[in-house]
Amino acid sequence: MKILWRGIDSSKDAFHMINRHGRQKGVMLIELMVAMAMSAVVIVMIFWAWTLFIKQTSSVKRRTFFHAETERISRTIASSLRRSPKVLDIGRDEITFIDPNSKDTIHYSFYGDSLYRNDTAVVMLAQSARVTDFSIEQEQRDPASEADDILLTISIGMKDDFNDESSIKTEVKVIAPVEEEQGGMRFR
Repeated sequence: MKILWRGIDSSKDAFHMINRHGRQKGVMLIELMVAMAMSAVVIVMIFWAWTLFIKQTSSVKRRTFFHAETERISRTIASSLRRSPKVLDIGRDEITFIDPNSKDTIHYSFYGDSLYRNDTAVVMLAQSARVTDFSIEQEQRDPASEADDILLTISIGMKDDFNDESSIKTEVKVIAPVEEEQGGMRFR
């Protein structure tokens, strides 16, 4: 016996029910599984993108801090040299001068993977950073020149465990060191 109630044939089970517009009622199991799989893919993609964003952000922050550390060390040495009343000795990878504040001697030298200030390693604020290069070059001076100042180019290179590298060259004008005095005359 068929009973029609609002256009639905009661002889059909609930799985095959059709509404009055001819569409199927309910959701099939395969449709539900496809929708869940698509949702899972979208969620995984969002999670992956968020993780990548966090990693990139932290990497950029670390590299920025690392480069700022190279600038800080370069700026500290250059500032002290500019204000120093006297440079005592200049070598390829070392320099000695008078501290402008305390009038003590400051000696920067480089050997191994460390930069030393008065025989104490300079503390690096950046994680796992180390100095790979510290060199000082003097401009070629005209021997006939009466000027007491020279131009130094200080190069500082650093590297860390993340293969980041930073190198800075700073030019500093200083009073030339006097090597010896004889009979009231200065010789360089």
